[in-house]
Amino acid sequence: ASANAMFNHENIVKLIGVSFTSDPYYLILEYMQNGNLHDYLANNAAPIQAEHRVAIGKSVEYLEHSDLIRFLVQAASALNYLSNLRVIHRDIAARNCLLGENKHLKISDFGLCKDIYADQHYKMQKMKNVPLRWSPPEVLLRSLYTEESDVYSFGVLMWEVFSFAISPFYQYTFDEVTAIIKSGQTKEALSRPATCISNEIWKLMTECWEFYPKDRPS
Repeated sequence: ASANAMFNHENIVKLIGVSFTSDPYYLILEYMQNGNLHDYLANNAAPIQAEHRVAIGKSVEYLEHSDLIRFLVQAASALNYLSNLRVIHRDIAARNCLLGENKHLKISDFGLCKDIYADQHYKMQKMKNVPLRWSPPEVLLRSLYTEESDVYSFGVLMWEVFSFAISPFYQYTFDEVTAIIKSGQTKEALSRPATCISNEIWKLMTECWEFYPKDRPS
């Protein structure tokens, strides 16, 4: 809650309040009427043609390629803001991106968030509840988090968006995914989504998965 309260950005969910009246305690966040990005995309997982139909409640909206780009631009804007505050999110994924009116995206779920202003990185003492399929090699190998760890996860988010919420590494077992990421084979294991028609975007996506954090985009 303390992390969420310090943020003021159009692409980060606002914390309205906290209830301590009973256990468990509750966070009160702003209402995002269209739910999370994962479910929004998963309503239509067919390959994109001219446009995609996505059912939202009783209404039907249309997703175009430009909408996918806009989702990612908004998420990137939020991550840039967090980076300027020296904060890492540690759980960037479509399930943690919420949508409001007019497909306005905001990042949520700061349960794993860590302020790294003084240290530049955060090393977990125990590998618990790590989002494996979105985790970079340094997290699995050394429990080491940096701002570049969020960049890696953003690349996986890009893959999710252009795959219309297919689970990353869906064809591999838990142990296989772990081995793939630790050996730096993410680029080989995550094939280019059919909807990713831009070579530049695909190049950016794969650069986010570089094995060494220093080689990832900033």
